[in-house]
Amino acid sequence: MRRLTNPRGSLLIVALMVVLVMAGLAAVGARGVMMELNQVGNFRTAEQSARVTEAGMEGAIALAIEKGDAFPLYLQQTAYQLAPKDVAQNFYDMTVKGSFGRESSVLTDVTFVTKASQPSDTNRVPGYPVNDAFVWKRFQIQTYGYYGTADSAAATAADVMRNSARQYVSLSYVGPYIIGGGGQ
Repeated sequence: MRRLTNPRGSLLIVALMVVLVMAGLAAVGARGVMMELNQVGNFRTAEQSARVTEAGMEGAIALAIEKGDAFPLYLQQTAYQLAPKDVAQNFYDMTVKGSFGRESSVLTDVTFVTKASQPSDTNRVPGYPVNDAFVWKRFQIQTYGYYGTADSAAATAADVMRNSARQYVSLSYVGPYIIGGGGQ
């Protein structure tokens, strides 16, 4: 009986197996890279929404400083709610590639809404001694920031996936006001 031994055939099979293993490793590596790219994109979007939220909070504080005594009345007229239009003209460039670095016109919605509580009077303010001659207006300010795509029909699946919102809450004091009249 004659035995069939062909070294070329077995070498070909071994080479095909090595190529198959290498292709599998490349596919696993490519999948890992794609997952990391998605994670980085999601992280970046979350960081942008945090910056938008911080900007809304800072805009409300800057507006309180700018308006001074008139700030509580201004808030009352706006139903205790501030939007980018109230502060953006002075502080932020809301256009594409503006203050918040939108890289695509597909990311259509960069906004914040700041809601303030009705003020309460207090003479206890952190960092100031208690003084019965002065009073401060205390506001609880909540800012909701949003960075993403408002119109999901015009966006890709990755853009819709990367919508992000944040919320910050702070206590803000405006004043001091002289008790019995006057202002700052």
